[in-house]
Formats: sequence, C-alpha cells, structure tokens
Amino acid sequence: MKCPLSKIINPLADARARTFSVKVRLDNELSSGQPLLKAGMLARVTLPVGKPQPHVLVPKDAVVLGQSPTVFVAQESGGKSVVRPVPVKMESAHGLWFAIEGELKAGDLVIVEGNERVRPGQEVRPQTKEIPRPE
Repeated sequence: MKCPLSKIINPLADARARTFSVKVRLDNELSSGQPLLKAGMLARVTLPVGKPQPHVLVPKDAVVLGQSPTVFVAQESGGKSVVRPVPVKMESAHGLWFAIEGELKAGDLVIVEGNERVRPGQEVRPQTKEIPRPE
C-alpha cells in the first residue's frame, strides 16, 4: 500500500543558518531487493519561492563592501582599459555568486582580484578567467 506524502515543518528557524527543519515521509521503493533510502541519509532541497526572474550574476569576490556595495568594471576608453565603479544592490546569493541590481550589464568585465586596491579612472590590463556559473 502506498503511503501518502506527508510532511512536518518545524515552526522555529535556525536564525544563523536561516533554515527550517523539515521531516518528509515517502515510499521507500526496493531496487534489486534493497531499499533505495537508508537510515541516516540526508537530502538537500531547494524550494523556489516565486517566479524565476533574470538577474545579472557576479562572483562574490567582485563586490567591494564599503559605504555602499560596488563592483569595479574594466571599460574600454581611448584604446585603454580603465576602471569604472558601479554601485550595486545585492539581491540573493547562490553559492559563490550574487544576483545584483544596478547599471551593470551582462558581459561587462568585472574586476574580481585586486578590486580593493583599484581607483576610478585607473588603467588596468584585464585578464579574462572563466568562472563556473551556478546551475
């Protein structure tokens, strides 16, 4: 007999981890005579809480925190690459990435290493490096 899917959500959250404990009951099917789910197994689940919305993602290391969060961009100007600060608003975090709002556009070259030491208008020699994007 199939058991109906049931769940219990603990109403108290872990404030530091921003998580809730959840218990879920479901059928444990047999595969080759053995149950698929075994005692002590853990699961990590992500539940969407709204409609997906497109965002510009930047590596967390690209955001300089100060009076207001800023991302520095290497921008072409007169045959040179110069630094331009872009104030941003941080939205959600996903692994090593931040979803941000601001004047930053997809494809802009953001400075990830040494960004704490650059100044607006400073000439730089960008080196592109592919960073794996979240799924």
